[in-house]
Amino acid sequence: MNLTPFTRVTKAFALLSITLISFQSCVSTKTEKKTIEVQLSSDGPYFAGGNSFMNTVTPDLKTLIEEKELTPDDIVSIKMSTAKLTITETDEFSFDLFNSASLQLVGDNAPMTSIAILNPIIASEAKTVELTVSSEADLSPFFKEPSFTYLLDLDFKEDDFSDQMNVTLSIELTVEYK
Repeated sequence: MNLTPFTRVTKAFALLSITLISFQSCVSTKTEKKTIEVQLSSDGPYFAGGNSFMNTVTPDLKTLIEEKELTPDDIVSIKMSTAKLTITETDEFSFDLFNSASLQLVGDNAPMTSIAILNPIIASEAKTVELTVSSEADLSPFFKEPSFTYLLDLDFKEDDFSDQMNVTLSIELTVEYK
């Protein structure tokens, strides 16, 4: 039986595809949870409506996983399972100043991504609130960049003439890596 050149190429391609799929299915991934804290700050005065708190960070992949020093190529995905905002006890304001909060990540090579929101904020004198996180958002493109920015928009109910405000963002990440 003589095979045409096209048939030989098709069969070779099919064999190569099956081999690659088999090899990929053998590569195992691991998952680990990691909690990180980031200080977000903003300088006043603040006006009613949205005001931004931010911090640009350099991701340290070596601290994400204890058993392995990660490289960007090792990361399969990074998902967020919780996000909490906390005002330090020494600060004299609480979350009753705000209507809502939204958290985004911004990077040079990754599109701005909304990762958590709380609307409305129902917190009389609370110093901590928990945001509703986006379970679909993959944060790995940001952790693969040299730096990225956490951008928190807090919607002030009215003008506030404070000089500076700080909040601590605590997020629990689920890191899938190979």
